[in-house]
Amino acid sequence: MKLHPLKSVATVTAIVGLISITAPAAFAAELGLQGTTCSVTLTGNEHAQLKRKLADVTEKELKAAHPELRQQLDRYFSLLRVDTPAELNVPEIIAANYSLVAKKGHIPLFGEVVSLPMNAAFETHIQPVFSQDAASQALVSIRNFPDTQAGGLLRTTYPQTYNALMEVRAQEQHLYQACVDAMPGEYTLDFGSRGNPGEGLLSGSSFGSS
Repeated sequence: MKLHPLKSVATVTAIVGLISITAPAAFAAELGLQGTTCSVTLTGNEHAQLKRKLADVTEKELKAAHPELRQQLDRYFSLLRVDTPAELNVPEIIAANYSLVAKKGHIPLFGEVVSLPMNAAFETHIQPVFSQDAASQALVSIRNFPDTQAGGLLRTTYPQTYNALMEVRAQEQHLYQACVDAMPGEYTLDFGSRGNPGEGLLSGSSFGSS
């Protein structure tokens, strides 16, 4: 998992796969703290499952919105569904992505949303590291995003992706807040419950702080 504040439409593509729309799922995240530096760790297996869930929700919405691209989308998402990063055929995935974007790239957000699972699949930072200051900035970005132009555009163009993203951001918000509050420990990320940042979707227990 790699945590980023979402500042614009373009940075939608930096979000990684912590999304489940069809059913609840729980995963553990370990928040570490050393001085003013925090880290978040997921196991490789959990990371792969989460990325597949991201592919599922984006594929469903893109096919519904663009049925004429179903065959190309089938091919694209099949390339992303592998068990390990080593199995990814990077040149073919990039070529399939470019082909899709070339066909519908003029549609607002299409390129960003279709690239979302690709960037998640290419993600290698299973243990991201960030400062408490960066966590504070991310919290502001998360809380403000629904009221931004980018947030409004995503909500009206791809509402399922927007709802899933808000679920992700709610989880991230709690981890960032735990970093700011200097509360390291193991947290349970529960995906599948709809909500917005700040609604308390994450139940976590902290065992120790520094």
